[in-house]
Amino acid sequence: MPVWRRRLGVGRTNREPPADPSRVLEHVERIEQCNDRVCITADGIIHDMRADGTAEHGVNDVAAADGRPIVVVCTFEHGVHVLRPVGLPGTEVTRRLEGDQLVWDYGPIFTARLERLP
Repeated sequence: MPVWRRRLGVGRTNREPPADPSRVLEHVERIEQCNDRVCITADGIIHDMRADGTAEHGVNDVAAADGRPIVVVCTFEHGVHVLRPVGLPGTEVTRRLEGDQLVWDYGPIFTARLERLP
């Protein structure tokens, strides 16, 4: 079953506001999951992946801005959806539920809290 969410608040992990918060403040994403397959649709992008810890079945897309390949390993760890971009050691993008909110940590850049849309 699809899940829609929208932002509640956003801030940099170092407590400063994002340089351009407008892109994140109006962010809406649809998340679908069936077993280890996850599909996230947002801002005209579709990330379709398997959470099996391999680059082969992870996110294999191209960047809209310049066509660069995007390769990301996907896992579930203790109930947290974890994305680790290949070639960027130590960088993680996570999504986890805290109560009724989805907390989206985008590496060292920002943390957003999203709510389910009716």
